[in-house]
Amino acid sequence: MQPAGLLQIVDMVNPPRASFPDNPLVSYIKPHNLRQFFAAVNQLVGQRGIERIVASRVRMVSGVDGALEPSPATGPVSIIEDQARFWEAIRAAVEKAEEEGSVGNDSMVPVTAVDLDVFREFDDYDEGALPIIMRRFVGFYDMGR
Repeated sequence: MQPAGLLQIVDMVNPPRASFPDNPLVSYIKPHNLRQFFAAVNQLVGQRGIERIVASRVRMVSGVDGALEPSPATGPVSIIEDQARFWEAIRAAVEKAEEEGSVGNDSMVPVTAVDLDVFREFDDYDEGALPIIMRRFVGFYDMGR
């Protein structure tokens, strides 16, 4: 949204901070081009002078006093790079599990094969959702989709 310097990336980046996806099935994710997607978005941010990210949904987040409150309507553009780090961590965890033979016949990566500390910093951390999210990436590596 110009000239306000705002950008909305529906379902992929949502203020106030980088987070786990709302739906762990992540059917909208195409693992083959996530790196290129975030690189292109960062280029657009630089070219257009984007300063803020607009929320595509409201979620409950911890406020200053620890109580839950609705998330803000906008957040800093740095969320884009933080969210890209989340997807890169998913990719790296799946690659490592593949190399170590930790991926099950059901294409699931057990959480015991993953460094959970990497993911705890992200909003809406959900250890139970990790295998489901990673399964999408296993499918990409195994079948190319």
